[in-house]
Amino acid sequence: MDISGAILAVDVVGFVLGGLALNGTVKTQAAALNTLGELNKTAVEMAKAFDPKKFAEAATAYHELVDKTARAIVEDARREFERTHAQTKERAAKEWEDLATDYRWAMMMGFALIAYIPRRRRWTAVNSADVPAAKKDWYGKFGETAPDWGTSLLEALAGLGDEAQPPGRGGAAG
Repeated sequence: MDISGAILAVDVVGFVLGGLALNGTVKTQAAALNTLGELNKTAVEMAKAFDPKKFAEAATAYHELVDKTARAIVEDARREFERTHAQTKERAAKEWEDLATDYRWAMMMGFALIAYIPRRRRWTAVNSADVPAAKKDWYGKFGETAPDWGTSLLEALAGLGDEAQPPGRGGAAG
């Protein structure tokens, strides 16, 4: 996955989590407003039984209380949403940092270990890896110049012995 794909994935996850948090907030607000509506009906019925002037004053005070309560509920939900969103962003940033560290570690391990693969087998090893072609080409070219620590001393000496035999000692010109 390339970086832009990973960024898109984190954005989508943040959007979905934010949407879920907002959905829960909306449900909470709806429940609170329904409760306030029921209280409003009760207050209206009680006020009708009294003086119209007192009813108007009580209704005004009640509506102000309902508006103040609704604003407080909405503000609490907004703050909770912002807190959750900030935490999600912090977690996403930490995940990106960890991913970058792991990527650097994997690249360095590849560089360190390629020298232990015999030079004649490096392209085979690189081509069998499940990585993009550009990375294969890059590692393959690096492998051509890396030291050959994958060939044992005996293998190296045996190879030299076949090519450097003097005549009459089992060499090519016997």
